[in-house]
Amino acid sequence: LTITQADLQVSASSYARPYGTFNPALSGTITGAVPGDLLFYSFVTVANNLSVSGDYPIFPEVTGSALSNYVLSTVSGILTVAKVELT
Repeated sequence: LTITQADLQVSASSYARPYGTFNPALSGTITGAVPGDLLFYSFVTVANNLSVSGDYPIFPEVTGSALSNYVLSTVSGILTVAKVELT
């Protein structure tokens, strides 16, 4: 009997926000996880409320004791920081 690793894909969602505001709560989708496996997901970006306008990658991060049971593939999202009109 051979047991192979399952495919696990974690994709970050993309978001947009105006300059000078805080990042929204970042999330994404997870496919292929077996219910009950100990896995933790987070989504991170280097952008903060003072980041200049532009696009910033959102990276999925996965940890957990069951991670070795999977072949992990990740898809990054984009956080777009939009310019604001100066009044």
